[in-house]
Amino acid sequence: FLPAAGRMSEGKLGEEGTNGVYWTSEVDSTMAVYSWLLYFNQGETSISRNFRDNGFSIRPVTNKAE
Repeated sequence: FLPAAGRMSEGKLGEEGTNGVYWTSEVDSTMAVYSWLLYFNQGETSISRNFRDNGFSIRPVTNKAE
């Protein structure tokens, strides 16, 4: 489950409740200033890259203890 946590832009939180933008763990192999992200809203889902200094969410996960 990923909540529509919104994103930070110019120091302000926006789009919360309607859009979700989450960093992946992958840095762009051609330009290290970019990382890959997952974006979604009610009608769209995409994977793209963006500058690593943007304020998008992360979703920490761990392997389930056995």
